[in-house]
Amino acid sequence: MKFEDCIGCGQCVRACPVNCISLKAEKRPADAPPIWAANGQPIKLHVAVFDIDMSLCCYCNLCTYPCPTNCIYMTPEYEFATSDLTQHLYRFAKKDAVFITEDPRKKAAAAAPAEAPASPAPPAKPAGGVA
Repeated sequence: MKFEDCIGCGQCVRACPVNCISLKAEKRPADAPPIWAANGQPIKLHVAVFDIDMSLCCYCNLCTYPCPTNCIYMTPEYEFATSDLTQHLYRFAKKDAVFITEDPRKKAAAAAPAEAPASPAPPAKPAGGVA
């Protein structure tokens, strides 16, 4: 999971059939500097809690499909054997997370060279070659 791209929408929580995802988000202060996800979507909520209890997870992948920023994804890692179930609770929310403070779409547009407009196509010839 790439927590820094989470916008706190909760779509993954609603999609989970076993309720193994916990998410708590609140509005960011109005005077807070703007931040963006890697795809350029503005992040308007502060995600205080993003936990996944892997002991409940059925690895169905349904949480990944509705995520608008692709911050939650499946990996080939699935072996989590342990005798202590508390080791299966993953807490992704971090207080020291580093967020993108410049809109990546504007940055990409400024870096891309301006393309010349395409020249108009020549007029089509009528069928049969007679004008």
